[in-house]
Order: sequence, then structure tokens, then C-alpha cells
Amino acid sequence: MEMALSGEKTSAEFLHGAGIVNRLTEPGRALVEALAWAERLLENGPTALAATAMIMSRTFDWTDEQAWVEQRILADRASRSQDRAEGLRAFAEKRKPKWTGR
Repeated sequence: MEMALSGEKTSAEFLHGAGIVNRLTEPGRALVEALAWAERLLENGPTALAATAMIMSRTFDWTDEQAWVEQRILADRASRSQDRAEGLRAFAEKRKPKWTGR
């Protein structure tokens, strides 16, 4: 709130310590590091990533009771997806999965 109201510049180190910034990079390397992080994320199934992102973005609006119901609905979509089956097959065959987003 203080930063939003004052408009004062704040260091990346301070923001990192406050949990607002997830990671720090060397100057000029932010894009390179962000793209590397994105590549690591893409190793995971897109249906699972989407479900996780939806759950995480909505969880603060749910009561505890709603959270159990709503997250199950979103997670079940990923659990029934073709990507899940592909992930299991790829794991058993010791190969990288070929995600389709379905």
C-alpha cells in the first residue's frame, strides 16, 4: 500500500525481500531468465498448467468449503485430459511427452 500510494521507486532487492518479486537476475538478463523459466514451465502439460493457474488465481475469492469443490472441478479437467494420458505413457516409455493441450 505504501508503494502504491507514495509512487516512490523501490529497489528490486527490497521487492524481492518483501516477496513481491520472485527472483533477481544480473542487470540486462531479465528477459533471458524469463524465457528460460517459460521453457521450463512448458515441459509440464498445458492442461495441468492451466488448471493450476486458474486455481491459484481464484483461490483467494473462495471460502474453504468452496475451495475444495472448485479446485476439484478444475483439477478433474486436467486429470481427464489427453495430455494426462500422454504424460503417463511418456513417463512409462522414458521419453519426453508430446503435449497437445487437450
